[in-house]
Amino acid sequence: MNTQKEFFLSKMRRVRGDIREQLAERAASNIQKYYSLLRSTEEPGIEELITAIDESTFKTASSARHHNYISGTLEHCLGVYNRMKRNAMWLRKLGVKVNESEVILVGLLHDICNGRHPDWTASGHGERSKAIVKKYLPGVSTNVLEAIEKHMHSSSIFSSNPLCGLILGADMPDSGTCDKGYVKLSDKVTVPLK
Repeated sequence: MNTQKEFFLSKMRRVRGDIREQLAERAASNIQKYYSLLRSTEEPGIEELITAIDESTFKTASSARHHNYISGTLEHCLGVYNRMKRNAMWLRKLGVKVNESEVILVGLLHDICNGRHPDWTASGHGERSKAIVKKYLPGVSTNVLEAIEKHMHSSSIFSSNPLCGLILGADMPDSGTCDKGYVKLSDKVTVPLK
């Protein structure tokens, strides 16, 4: 068995036995996709950020309100990125310039503060994620930082930064795909965790 899968299996002791292995396999696959997408941005400092993520609890973190299971936040961030990517395609057809690397960074890092790391301190959800990203990626664009910071603010839809509208239009809908205490195994199968 691969080490990533073993890691996630060890974290899922409380999850029902019949879905435990499936979730561990999915979590191991998700972290590989997540790191691969981050690396594809070629943003200076990305390897240091990946190392910090690996040292943090982000890989196993969950939200208290949605995706409330081991590695739920990671799965949520991938879901948000996929929604942002689809919506960015439509914006590009309308002539709006949207950088794919910035879409990846905002989608994947907007909830990074849900993980715990000794060096990650700040107050406020969006502000904490922004501070973490800025610490490891000092050259990242102000558009990325603004979108991460304001990803939960409805007023950000009126920003001239298209990333703000993209994250707002992706974060809330993806949050609604999993209720607290349930995990979505497929489009048709949702099971309680207890």
